[in-house]
Amino acid sequence: MRMMTNTDNFKALAVDAIGRNREPSPELLERLDPEGVHITSIQRPHEMYVPPGPPRKSRSSVTIFTAPRAARAAEESYVELRTLWLVKVVGEVLPVEVFMDNSFAAMKKLTVPCED
Repeated sequence: MRMMTNTDNFKALAVDAIGRNREPSPELLERLDPEGVHITSIQRPHEMYVPPGPPRKSRSSVTIFTAPRAARAAEESYVELRTLWLVKVVGEVLPVEVFMDNSFAAMKKLTVPCED
């Protein structure tokens, strides 16, 4: 099932994605259409390996990864949701594709089903 969200909620999903394997670039977030509707094209469970030790900094260095403490301590994997988004950006007619990894909880809270 495809999901959709507005720009404010997409930015909240981007915060949830910080430090995960796939996160949108800060440049893309600045270009999002404030009135845009963003739709998932593909979504699937993704197993993420969590290295032991303290949380690591994200590529953007904005914040740190917040994987479950038990997973970090046990050097385990845990499952998150990998999505391919079609996002509306200012000045573009066609959507831009971006992969993002999110928790299931964030996706449930910040998206709604997209009617086909």
